[in-house]
Amino acid sequence: MSKPFRILLMASGNGSNAVNLIEHSRGFDVCGLISDQPQAPVIEKSRALGIETFVLPRLSTKADHEKQILKTITQLNPDLICLCGYMRLLSSDFLSKLSSPDYLGLAKMINIHPSLLPSFKGLDAYEQAFAAGVKTAGVTLHFVAPEMDGGPIILQRSFERLDTDSLEDFKTRGLKLEHQLYLECLDLFTKKHINLRKTGNSFYVSTSHKN
Repeated sequence: MSKPFRILLMASGNGSNAVNLIEHSRGFDVCGLISDQPQAPVIEKSRALGIETFVLPRLSTKADHEKQILKTITQLNPDLICLCGYMRLLSSDFLSKLSSPDYLGLAKMINIHPSLLPSFKGLDAYEQAFAAGVKTAGVTLHFVAPEMDGGPIILQRSFERLDTDSLEDFKTRGLKLEHQLYLECLDLFTKKHINLRKTGNSFYVSTSHKN
């Protein structure tokens, strides 16, 4: 019997994507959750769902903090690390220590971003898109790279902005799509349907949906 696919979650805030993955796990085991914010609501939520949770507050230097995170990751030995609103950029040195031959040397780490990248990178992406008056918005799953929201794209899905939308309506619809797409993405990883090609320094991700 093959061993279960192990994922580690990292979150800094409410963690709705983390909770969704815990509650609807299928084909993978959540082996733990790391948070850098001691007061983050996701900590108690994940503990209440039986997940081992590690609170690793930011230290005086980024390098020391990343060593602390890496030590925990090494202990847990996940197959994939899933960022769920983890609000700190990770260094190239840190990511290089998580590089995987399964992903052509990319870090075994993915992130969800609430826009159709490369549009609206960074914080408050829904607010950015809403203020720009877009007619179509969306969600992106991508590998994590040193540049902010710049790693190779795995999946994207769009949703329409309605003329009657308030910002909260817009964000609610986007968050619902985030939850759906993250689970779909992990289905692809657990079934080994993620295919990567590299040309020079550029990566291209394709997916297959064979049963």
